[in-house]
Amino acid sequence: MPTFANGNTLDEHVWNARGDVVELTLQPRPDWGTVVRVLGYVNQARMGIYRDASAKAKQTGQTPDIRQDDHPGRIKWGGGLNIEQPLADAGETGAFLRLGYDDGKTESFAFTEVDRLASVGVQLSGGHWGRPADRLGIAYALDGLSPEHRHYLEQGGAGFVLGDGRLTYGLERILEVYYNWRLLRYVHVSPDYEYIENPGYNRDRGPAHVFGLRVRVSF
Repeated sequence: MPTFANGNTLDEHVWNARGDVVELTLQPRPDWGTVVRVLGYVNQARMGIYRDASAKAKQTGQTPDIRQDDHPGRIKWGGGLNIEQPLADAGETGAFLRLGYDDGKTESFAFTEVDRLASVGVQLSGGHWGRPADRLGIAYALDGLSPEHRHYLEQGGAGFVLGDGRLTYGLERILEVYYNWRLLRYVHVSPDYEYIENPGYNRDRGPAHVFGLRVRVSF
């Protein structure tokens, strides 16, 4: 784990600064191609606790600062569920569902600030419109914060990604669409668009529009 939230220097004291992960992969119906992955993790690092930082700020009348409450070896746990379902075209057309949860009590440390998430999406093979090497993907995601994390930000606290001094909380909603186009035999071009409602979990912000382009060349 890094020495501070989202830092680029790793803490060498692995007995109280590390991440432990376990993942179980299941195929309940091999004939359907369904894949289910269950993930659990425990992180240890020099983290603060949102509730304690908020309580101290209330006592002193100051803005809460999670960094003033950090302590080595604190624990953050969480888990996730990923389901992938091929539908047609040898698996090139399929759907997925992902769920994630963490305790939301200790400081977000890496690599983003989210405590609850759910996403669903589909990919379609271009063979359905005469472009068998192309792919069209559509996904929708909901991201949220724990009550403790939310209250900390509402008081004016900041994390390594979030914190503009005021939070009018709302779930972050993201719609993403991409198209993977085979331009040449060894060249694929993928334009991407994201529509983000309540960016940073703030109803006073956005919506935001994000455009991207990826080029892949195979040799």
